[in-house]
Amino acid sequence: MFNKITIVILSALLIVSIFCNLKFYANEYEPAVNIAGKDIKKKEVKSLLIEKYWDTALEETINNKLVNLEAKKLKLDKPNKKNLKEVEDFVQVANLKNFKTMSKDKKEEYLKNIYYIREIAKRKTIKDSELKAYIKEAQDEVGSYAYSILTFSTQEPTVANQIEKELKENKNVKDIEEEYNIKATVETIYSKEAYGVELSSLNKNEVAHITNTSNEDSDHMDHDMDSMDHDMETNQGVIKLLDKKEINKINLHSKDIINGYLLKNYYGEVIKVNNYLRSKYVVKENE
Repeated sequence: MFNKITIVILSALLIVSIFCNLKFYANEYEPAVNIAGKDIKKKEVKSLLIEKYWDTALEETINNKLVNLEAKKLKLDKPNKKNLKEVEDFVQVANLKNFKTMSKDKKEEYLKNIYYIREIAKRKTIKDSELKAYIKEAQDEVGSYAYSILTFSTQEPTVANQIEKELKENKNVKDIEEEYNIKATVETIYSKEAYGVELSSLNKNEVAHITNTSNEDSDHMDHDMDSMDHDMETNQGVIKLLDKKEINKINLHSKDIINGYLLKNYYGEVIKVNNYLRSKYVVKENE
């Protein structure tokens, strides 16, 4: 009886194995496209994909896994909604990514990864000497003040006018965001001018209309193709001066200084974080 059951189980496993192999073979050799009467198999396309993009995909996978390992090692809390919103503002200001084609899950994973990289950089790779040099450079280039501003961007001039009116009436920012389905961004500018507006001439909580939301003159803005598309689509907006502080009185490790430094040096810090993690953890790649 036992032998019969064993034979039945082994036969079933064999059938499943054969079925899986046939399915794999069929998928691999299924035509992806037909050119001049000749089928190009999926296997050929996949082979090219692996040859061209495997190294890049592998490096990104390793880096992401190492970041998550270090986050656990440092006992970093998972980012909450407020953290993710701050990172999203950072991404939009720094023009790191266009979210339009991202699914909700991919977007959240992307923001979480940047959150951890920033936190690791703060603790492990950003040096005081680099922050001091950044502050000195900012003072030499733009004067003594850092300006904290809130920005609304829209394609509709009438909407921009309405938002400007409501901000001047001190309407709650969250209410404005919900009313027009537009997210405001908050950033610290180390420049007397931004978005074509002379910030040094504004009083605290003063509101100004802008017609160029790309802020091309700001030193920390690195423009890629996504940001170029964004600039072409969005050319109206409103800014509100939230605060201005003397740069030399800002704490070296304050949120404003760290964020400003990372806006200007983010990609360099990513490389430093990746190098630090590679030196800390053993990574063995199979031949």
